[in-house]
Amino acid sequence: MKVDMNGADPSIVGSVSSTPHAVTPALVGTNGEIASTVDEDAATLSLQGDRVKTMVTKALEASQVRLEKVEALRQAVQNGEYKLDPAGIADAMIRSFASAE
Repeated sequence: MKVDMNGADPSIVGSVSSTPHAVTPALVGTNGEIASTVDEDAATLSLQGDRVKTMVTKALEASQVRLEKVEALRQAVQNGEYKLDPAGIADAMIRSFASAE
């Protein structure tokens, strides 16, 4: 069986599954020939390939942003400019815990 992807993203080709046809002997004719039934071919396309590609793209973009944030925080700590607000941190932790329940 041939599946025409018609411009589909090549990254989803791995998520295409195919069920090959099976020939099952069913009847023996009067002349000794074997009649058979052929199960229909089937193909399933999955959107998982697109989802994975999207997540990988987001992760790669996020890592660059995170590296910039880490470097900015490193500079602030080295320069003595990074100040913590213990009360604000505690409040945020309590709100986060309360919303998780």
